[in-house]
Amino acid sequence: MYLLQWLICSDSSMFWSALTAIFTGITALAVILAKRQLQFQAWLKAQDLFTHPKFIQARSVVYSLKGRPYTAWSSTEAESAKYVCRKMDELAHLIPYLGRKKALSVWDNPIARTWSILEEFIRDERSSSKANWLRKWYAYEDIGKKCISRIA
Repeated sequence: MYLLQWLICSDSSMFWSALTAIFTGITALAVILAKRQLQFQAWLKAQDLFTHPKFIQARSVVYSLKGRPYTAWSSTEAESAKYVCRKMDELAHLIPYLGRKKALSVWDNPIARTWSILEEFIRDERSSSKANWLRKWYAYEDIGKKCISRIA
């Protein structure tokens, strides 16, 4: 209290400089806390996405397709593959908010496994007359290739 009175009475510019420094520190702390909250919310979203029962079931279907050409998949299997691609792409878009190192330490194996099974299917899906979308699921492709090189 005496310090505050001394600052106010002795030199008002020093008081305002100190007050500015204090509020700058508080603002920096608020920005740091907001960033951590954003990361936490992204983590919760990613966990929710990855542990959703429909996604777990679709991944199981995709894992069972290993070694089979995508042209031999049933329509149900192809739909499961598309669902996994959509959700993996969504997860890949969340990774910058989670931190790549942390996210890949948790999910590199399932991402790499599904990518290795779905890569050819995705290439065909992109160039099909229905989609004709060359950047479809590009975030999944990017992270899938990185995961394969990590675990290889």
